[in-house]
Amino acid sequence: MVEPELIQKDVLAKLKTFQIYFTGITLHFAETQTQDDDFNYPAVRVMIINQIPVGNGTDRLKLSRVNFAVRVYSEKRSDYEANTVAGVIEKRLFNRQINGTDLSGNASYRLDRIDSSELKSAVRLADRLWMSEIFFNSNVTTYSDIGTT
Repeated sequence: MVEPELIQKDVLAKLKTFQIYFTGITLHFAETQTQDDDFNYPAVRVMIINQIPVGNGTDRLKLSRVNFAVRVYSEKRSDYEANTVAGVIEKRLFNRQINGTDLSGNASYRLDRIDSSELKSAVRLADRLWMSEIFFNSNVTTYSDIGTT
């Protein structure tokens, strides 16, 4: 199976390319469990929820199913910004593929046809703090399994 931190790294890299769809705001991308000194808003965070092997025997090392969440945080007076950013991310990531790399930058796996399983409207976490969530899932195929080196 592909290490979760690699999947998280490549999902974050893909999300960063979506910055072009947002004029006038700068999104801050990171892992959900980051401990950065600065937590700037609006923030986009990625969390790998779980990864489950698929198949029997050695096939279980080549194919898996990953579930991950993208959370959008905003400090505006309403939930509009968090919901708008989450909606664009869901639209741009849904039904897409991500070609992933190992830590050396070598192609090593692919997220096949990313599906959106749920887009949650923003909820208020504190005074002027909103969070919207999108849940995604995808098959993860190693390149050794799909004939690419």
